[in-house]
Amino acid sequence: MIAAFLDRAGHAIDRRVEERLTVAPVERADDDRASRKDAMKVALGSIALGFPITGVATQFPEGGPWVAIAAWIGIASVNAAFNQRHRR
Repeated sequence: MIAAFLDRAGHAIDRRVEERLTVAPVERADDDRASRKDAMKVALGSIALGFPITGVATQFPEGGPWVAIAAWIGIASVNAAFNQRHRR
């Protein structure tokens, strides 16, 4: 009786492991695609905001270029933080 129980439990565990192994790569691939799409959206949005900010900042002779540099450093930091958070 105990042997039969252990045999059924072993088969049930094997079945669950096989199910997880067949499902996990597909889910992981979908997550990777979604993460890449989100990263692309952030990157393109950053560029779309960065160019106008640079254009406006460089119109001011005093400190304009430094404001543009600071803006791009901020944009790069946001992108790096976003990508670092979503790689985990």
